[in-house]
Amino acid sequence: MPSLRLVTTGRKTGLTRVHDLLYTPYGDDYVVIGSGWGRPKHPTWTLNLTANPEATVVVRGRAVPVVARRVDEEAERAEIWERAVRVWPGYEMEKRIAGGREFRVFVLSARR
Repeated sequence: MPSLRLVTTGRKTGLTRVHDLLYTPYGDDYVVIGSGWGRPKHPTWTLNLTANPEATVVVRGRAVPVVARRVDEEAERAEIWERAVRVWPGYEMEKRIAGGREFRVFVLSARR
């Protein structure tokens, strides 16, 4: 299962925050989904990315500065969801457990 380390800046503290997440390849980009294992609230890393979309991912030991874009457009969300479920079918279970909470979806692109 593809995983990465997401390094964000805390929106309240300004401190470095580190989160190990599953990701879905999306061309040259990385997709991360704020499922929070189906918990009722959004994961804090989604709040941090929303407040400051500049972050770093570490994939296979390589650090890549990225910028996050939240995916809100319905057709793109549906395409990404389909891909993500192929990578991790557990997202469907997490969605049921979350009780209707819409997961935040982000595309992380290398900063240029």
